[in-house]
Amino acid sequence: MAGVDEVGDEPMVAEGPVVLGIDIGGTKVAAGLVDSRGHLVRWTSAESRPDLAPAEMAETVVEQAEALLAELGVEPDRVAAVGIGFPGDFAPETGQLITAPNLPAWVGAAPEPLFRGILERRWGQSPRIVADNDACVAALAEATAGAGQGVDRLLYITVSTGIGGGRYDHGRLTNIEPGLKTHPDPAHPEINLETFAAGPGIARRAAAEIRAYLDLHDPSELSRLTAVFDGDEAVPGATLDERIEHLTARHLGAAAARGDAFCRSLFTWSARILAAGLAIRLEDGFGEQRIVIGGSVAAKTPGYVDQVRFELHRLRDLPGAGPGLRAFDPEQVVESGLDDERGALGAAALALRTGR
Repeated sequence: MAGVDEVGDEPMVAEGPVVLGIDIGGTKVAAGLVDSRGHLVRWTSAESRPDLAPAEMAETVVEQAEALLAELGVEPDRVAAVGIGFPGDFAPETGQLITAPNLPAWVGAAPEPLFRGILERRWGQSPRIVADNDACVAALAEATAGAGQGVDRLLYITVSTGIGGGRYDHGRLTNIEPGLKTHPDPAHPEINLETFAAGPGIARRAAAEIRAYLDLHDPSELSRLTAVFDGDEAVPGATLDERIEHLTARHLGAAAARGDAFCRSLFTWSARILAAGLAIRLEDGFGEQRIVIGGSVAAKTPGYVDQVRFELHRLRDLPGAGPGLRAFDPEQVVESGLDDERGALGAAALALRTGR
């Protein structure tokens, strides 16, 4: 795939069949159109509707895709395939979702036949439909149009409200989220990587450290520790305790970008925890050539990926480092080459390659 095609404000759709890529999440749904040149012509984003039953939510997703087609002047009969990225694990035999943390109503649903039935009813016929885990779809997007181009084996890691990941190995996609949740301390298996390094974990640590500081200092002295509550984007809450409770990684990241040393230290800590988890993964010897890191925490925190890279260098140089870790070049830890279009682009790539 050639990536995103932007021709001013009026993107042109090449003649021939097109492919729709749909990325379904707990908060947003992205839909993109890829033309016969392999270009992502345009993509749109809309609020997700996790409150709806799967069939009702799928209808709203199709309506979003139809609006995109109409905007570009593309008739539905030109759609050759639809790729769907979904935040959950699929049963390989049935295509049913066996997990869907952000969309629990979808557990037991099978997206492919569900969308096929809706399109047959609305369009008179259904194009080919293929669905996969959203992290796998993101890994495919990076491999074909992003920072993973040029290597045969890569990991895509997303650090956001959770931690997930997909592995691309000569075209084969694997959801590696369960392994990523392993914490470096096997004595505490209930405490996983996501607990510490993802956005909510960073916010919990910040709240705990601020409260510990206030146990020893007057609230008027809090500015000596952090100015996170002094930014343009106000943290909600009528009292200081409520504001501490409502802290998010977004607030902390904004303060870190302004140079707040306390907030920067929290993201450094997250990056070091992530690097330790990746080091364990590399010791398994899967032979990854590159690790691509995306997600809101990584994308909006200056120096986050640099810190992961630095920590992997340090861990690799320790006397106890194994051959799997030593074989990996930490300079191959890179930032994502794509933005929010990643999901739609990867879903379209999934549909394109499945049809070959």
